[in-house]
Formats: sequence, structure tokens, C-alpha cells
Amino acid sequence: MSNTNLMRLGGLSLFFAGIANVLFWLLVIPLGTFVGSAASLNPIWIPSQLIHTLAAMLALLGLVGLQVKLSDQGGRLGVTGFALSLFGTGFYLADAVIALVVFPIAAMAAPALIAADGALNLSLAYVVFAIIFMVGYILYGLALLRDKTLPRIAIVLLVLGAILANLPPGLVPMPILILGGVTWGIGAAWLGLSLQENND
Repeated sequence: MSNTNLMRLGGLSLFFAGIANVLFWLLVIPLGTFVGSAASLNPIWIPSQLIHTLAAMLALLGLVGLQVKLSDQGGRLGVTGFALSLFGTGFYLADAVIALVVFPIAAMAAPALIAADGALNLSLAYVVFAIIFMVGYILYGLALLRDKTLPRIAIVLLVLGAILANLPPGLVPMPILILGGVTWGIGAAWLGLSLQENND
């Protein structure tokens, strides 16, 4: 596959990743929370987490398209940001799969595990996931801004969304997290479209 085709495919994937991420976070609004058995057993939970999973999978390929576009122009900052963003997005996928598969089972068999103070919700793994995602997109965003070939506002939205959506859920109001997820999605979809346009 040529770099042009890979960039085009990555752009398409990033566009749909952004759309899926916006939809996922909008579905969080009626849920109101990620903790507790009531949320995990809500009829909206499974569809929302399927969309969450799809968004993360598509974003992984979308990052590859962005990196093809950035290429050597990103330098060490670009490579570091790309790697951490890739790892962070991989963790976002892991988070989605855990929420999709484990949480509904735990809600029925061991609801205490997914309570606000339950072992699954207090796991340090989620803190690590969030930090890597956040730092990765901050560094990668800086490299993309420095390259000056993609829309600056879209990059800023991607970075801002990565920060807001990964703030501590227990300390930060859910509307802020939702705003972050939607903002990240808009930035990703916009960048995906830009990758397509750069190949026309």
C-alpha cells in the first residue's frame, strides 16, 4: 500500500473515529455515570460501549494516517507523541472492551466491584491509561502544530479534548468529561477530512 493510500485510509478512519466518539459521549449523557451496576445494566450501556470500542479501533488506524502525513517533519517530538498517542489510544480500546464485557457481568455477579469505591473503578491502571493518552496527544498535537500543514483549530480541539476527557471522573463533573470527549471527536473528524483533502 502506498503512503498516499495509507494516508487516505487513515483519514477516513480518523473521520469515522471522531464521529463515533462524539456519539459515544452523547450517549453518556442519559447514563450520567460510568460507575455502579445501574449504569452497566442500562439498555444504553452495551450499544454505547460498542461505539466506544469502534471509535478506539478506528482512531488507531487514523493515527497511522496522521503519522504518514507528518513523516520525518515531526522530528523526535513527533515520533514520541505518535508512540504515546498510539499507546494511549490502545489503552482507550482496552478500557472500552473492559466496559463492554466485564462491567455488565460484574454488575450482575459482583456489583460491589464496579461501585464508585469498587476495586475495578479504583484501579491505578485507569490513571495510567488517562495520563498516557493525555500526554501523548499533547506532544503529538505540538508536533502537528509545528508542521503547519493541518488545520490548527482541529489540532487544538483534539488536544483539548484529550485533556478534558481524561480528567479524574470522581473529581471532575461529568459534563466536563463529556465536553472533552465530544471536542476530541470533532477535532479527530476534522483532521480526518483534512487528510482526505490533502490527497485530492
